[in-house]
Amino acid sequence: MPKRILIVDDDSNIRRLVALALTDDTPYEVSDVSSAEAALLHISRHPVDLYIHRSAHAGDEWDRVDPAGAPARSGHSGGGVYD
Repeated sequence: MPKRILIVDDDSNIRRLVALALTDDTPYEVSDVSSAEAALLHISRHPVDLYIHRSAHAGDEWDRVDPAGAPARSGHSGGGVYD
């Protein structure tokens, strides 16, 4: 089974670029969404092995919601890995 990656970014061009980089001749199954809320819904229906997100501003939606269930962090970029 391929590893599943979720890209979360409000910029559709960024999502498309990252998805292309991750799917070009790789075994990954890549999906993308535009918000933390959409990420939570996606993950609840389709578990992922890794999510990647870009947080542009402190105080944005990632301060309130972390799909991995970890304590919220302010103004960071990153992602999470699920076992």
